[in-house]
Amino acid sequence: SSVAFFRSMGGTFGAAVFGAVLSSRLAVHLADSTGAGAPSGGSVNTNNVSAIAKLPEPIHSIVVQAFASSLDDVFLWAVPTIVVALVVSLFIKELPLKARAEATQSPEEVAVAP
Repeated sequence: SSVAFFRSMGGTFGAAVFGAVLSSRLAVHLADSTGAGAPSGGSVNTNNVSAIAKLPEPIHSIVVQAFASSLDDVFLWAVPTIVVALVVSLFIKELPLKARAEATQSPEEVAVAP
């Protein structure tokens, strides 16, 4: 149960942290592309996929490119995290599992015994 708990907590924190990185980098990439009449971060609802799909073509391409660049940034942030996790896992001491005490009686002997 501890493994399942820590796995779910890691997934929760990972989704929160990388979601925050995506959101912040999306705002930066949209702000960088506002120089040539592109939408600012406040004029486009980036939480609504159908609204993004209905944007006119030059603006739609800019928003999609900003999302793609933001996803690249998320994966670039994930690489050092994965490397640290790999190094930490290499230094974890391996402990053998404890063997169960096996019954010395056969099933026939157990059925006959009172």
